[in-house]
Amino acid sequence: MKSLDDLVGLKMRIAGLGGDILRKVGATTVVTPPPEIFSALQSGVVDAAEFVGPWNDLALGLYKIAPYYHLPAFHEPGPGLEMIVNQNTYENLSPWLKTVLAQAATAQAEESTAEFRYNNTIALSTLVERGAILSAFPKDVMEAIGAAARDVIADFPKGDAMSEKIHGSYMDYVRACAFYGARMEGQLYQDRASVWGE
Repeated sequence: MKSLDDLVGLKMRIAGLGGDILRKVGATTVVTPPPEIFSALQSGVVDAAEFVGPWNDLALGLYKIAPYYHLPAFHEPGPGLEMIVNQNTYENLSPWLKTVLAQAATAQAEESTAEFRYNNTIALSTLVERGAILSAFPKDVMEAIGAAARDVIADFPKGDAMSEKIHGSYMDYVRACAFYGARMEGQLYQDRASVWGE
């Protein structure tokens, strides 16, 4: 991908809000089940695909059919995990079991995040060893995606009072994270890469 023009008409396997964003910049989005991503790329049903991350991409063998690996993902910087419990069942639990359930959910979320961080780290190097060509998205692509993302996210909660309330609080935090992240984790990762990376 060299410029925003390369996205126009691109048939890409991507779901959810990421798909909504790419449609706004001219891509055509297609949703296929994970086991069909490889064959969809191979047959030309899609030109590109987004899935979970390096660990999953390696397992699906996507690098064999689509060696150009653009990263990082603009729409999914980390996992969003959830645990769904029937409300009536939850309300009938003792306070002790509610605490156990909450602690178990927290522990599982932390373990899953750590597992993906570790395995994605190993898998990305393996992908490169097997021929994947890493590339960041060009600046004009990220600027267009950023503008589209702001529009999509702004429209998402409209019409539902609870969604609008959650959205407002969430966006306040996103802005705080952007400020903090650029000065803390972002700088830390750049510094670490300059010492230990390539």
